[in-house]
Parts: sequence; structure tokens; C-alpha cells
Amino acid sequence: MKPLKDITGKKYNKLTAIKYVGNETWLFQCDCGNKTIKKSSDVKREQIKSCSRKCTTGDSSKHPLYQTWDGIKRRCYQKNSIYYNNYGGRNIKMCDEWKNSFWNFVQDMGLKPFKNSSIERLDNNKDYCKENCVWSSLKEQANNRRNNLVVYYNNNKYTVYNICKLLNIKHNHIYYKIKKLNITPQEYFNKYIF
Repeated sequence: MKPLKDITGKKYNKLTAIKYVGNETWLFQCDCGNKTIKKSSDVKREQIKSCSRKCTTGDSSKHPLYQTWDGIKRRCYQKNSIYYNNYGGRNIKMCDEWKNSFWNFVQDMGLKPFKNSSIERLDNNKDYCKENCVWSSLKEQANNRRNNLVVYYNNNKYTVYNICKLLNIKHNHIYYKIKKLNITPQEYFNKYIF
């Protein structure tokens, strides 16, 4: 059954019509990223303005992702931020879409998949943008630091700490040997371990 009037792509307050479901109802996408099915007449008459009463699209500062977004902006653009040297000082920026709109950030990243998720750049030398960011655990982030010592083993990349755990070797001993011999971790592992 076709709708009386096609409103696909039209926006009403915080809701954008995606597709007709039937019986005068449509699937709408809210600015917060949630999808909801509502009667088009209720949405058009502004009886319904967002996905739910608890939707935080009205005040972005109350949204669960606002602190993450704001923290990225501070690291990248506020010279008095304690983290600026590691981000903005290295010319790391936010893409314009995120910098200019919190809601674009929410739409691209979606809600955190688990409680202690944090945003991570896949390539630490590139900007914050949809293509370079994922949600990750603190442990995963620790393995993606610029100052980590890395080793390639069986076509996989490992931190020295993780490869030592995998091979059941004491990592403190390895760090000491690498420093004492003044060679790269890869050279050490190729010569003495692999």
C-alpha cells in the first residue's frame, strides 16, 4: 500500500522521514540517531517532535556523547588544554562536519556500544573523522598509542607487551635487552625470539 503523499527525506522538527511502513505510519530518523515509527499526521501537526520524551536532541550538552565531542574539540583547538600539544599541537583536527555540528558527530559515530567505550583514531597521525574513528575499550586504545613499541609476527602487528604475553615471555626483560643492545624491537625479536 502506497502512502497518500510521499514525504521521504522531509524533516519535521527532529524527525526525518525515511520510508513508509503502512497504515499512515512512517519510519523516521531522529537527530539523535535513533529510528522510530510514528504516524505521519502526528509528526506533521508537531504532536511528536523527536523519537521519545527522553530524547536529548533539544539540549546537546545533556546528550551522553556531548562530553566526548567537547573533549575532542578542546584537545584539537584550545591551546590552554593540557592535551593540546598531543593533538592540536601536532595539527590533529576534527573534520568540519563534526566541528560545526555535534549532531553530525552523533549520527556518524552512533551511541557508545558499551559503558566504558572511548573514541579512538585508527591512524594516530590523522584527524578525527568518520573514516578514522571507532569506539574502543581502554585496553584497545592503550595498544594504539604512538609511543608503543611494535613488532610484526605472522603478518600481525603487536605491541611488545602483547607479543610477550602471547609467547609467555617476561616483557620487562625484553624492554631492558632492547634498550641495552640499542636495536629496534623488530630486530631484537627477529634475532633472538622468532
